[in-house]
Amino acid sequence: MIRRAVLFGCLGSGAAYVLHSENRRQKVGRSVNFWRRALPIYCRYRWEEYRIKDLTEAEQDAALNALHDIYSKRIIGDILALRGLYIKLGQIMTSRPDYAPPQYQESLKVLEDHVPARPFRQIRADVERDMGLGSLDEVFASVEEEPLGAATIGQVHGANLLDGRRVVIKYQYPEVERLFTQDLETVQTFCRLLQPEFSPMLEEMSRQFKTEFDFVREAWGLQTIGDAVRGAFPGITIPRPVPELCSRRVCVMERVDGVKLVDGVKAYYEARAAEEGITIEELRDRMAARGDGSAPATASQMELYRGYLYARAAAWNALAVAYNNTAGLLLF
Repeated sequence: MIRRAVLFGCLGSGAAYVLHSENRRQKVGRSVNFWRRALPIYCRYRWEEYRIKDLTEAEQDAALNALHDIYSKRIIGDILALRGLYIKLGQIMTSRPDYAPPQYQESLKVLEDHVPARPFRQIRADVERDMGLGSLDEVFASVEEEPLGAATIGQVHGANLLDGRRVVIKYQYPEVERLFTQDLETVQTFCRLLQPEFSPMLEEMSRQFKTEFDFVREAWGLQTIGDAVRGAFPGITIPRPVPELCSRRVCVMERVDGVKLVDGVKAYYEARAAEEGITIEELRDRMAARGDGSAPATASQMELYRGYLYARAAAWNALAVAYNNTAGLLLF
C-alpha cells in the first residue's frame, strides 16, 4: 500500500510538473511571438521618427502615414493570430480617435463585430462539463449552434429551456483567464520598457480583468442590479439570469432582443444630424466646438476623472463604514 501511495504521489507530482512546464512553455512561446511581431514595428517607427526629425511637418506626416498604411494592414493578421488579450487591445484602439491613427482605426474595425467564433461541436462538451450536466438536453429544448456573437473571452449562443423560456448561453473559453494574465504581463513589460505612457491604462485593465472571468459573480450582479433598477426605471431592461444554470464559465440569462449599443448611439446621432440638416461629421464638429462631451478627452483629463472615481468610491466606503458603526445602531 505504501509503495502504491508513493507511486501515485509521484505520478501526480509528475503530471503537475508536466502541466506547469507546458503552461510555462506556452507562456514563453506567446511572449516570444508577441515580441517577434511587435518589436520590428516599434523599431521601424522609431527609426522613421529619427530619419524625418528635420523635415517639415507636412513631410513628417506624409512619411508616417506611409508607415501607417503598411502596418495597419499587417497588424490585423498579427492580432487574429495571437487572439485573446490582443483582440481586446485592438478593440480598445478603435474606441477613441486619439488612441490610434485613422488607418489603424479603419483596419481594426473588423474586431468590433467579426471576432472568429469556435464551432459549437468543439465547445459543447466543455459547456456540459462546466454546468455539471451529462447533456445539454437535460435542461435545453434546443440550442442554436450558430453563435449570436463572439468576443475575446468567449461566445454566446441562443437557446430555449424545456419550460419554453428564450435564453442565451454565454460561454467562456477554458484557457482564456490564464492566457489573458500571461499576455497582460508581456504587454505591460513592453510598455514599461518602450511606451510607458500606456502603463496606467494597462494597470487599470489588469484590475478590471480580475472581475470578468467569474460568471457566477456576473449572474449575481445581473440579478442584484436588475432588481434594483426595474422598479425605479421601468423603461430599462436588464436580462434576468437563470442562477441554477450558471457556473464559473457559463452564464445562462434571459434573451433580450435589441440593437447593439454602438449601433443605437450611431442611429441616434444620425437622426439628430438629419433633423438639423447636416452631416454626422458636421454634427460632431459642432458638438466639439460647444464642448458638450463629444470631443475626446485628453490623457490628463482621463487621469483626473479616474482620480475622481477613486475618491468618490473611497468616500462612499467611508460613509458605509460610518453608517454601519454609528447611524445604523441609532436607527435600528
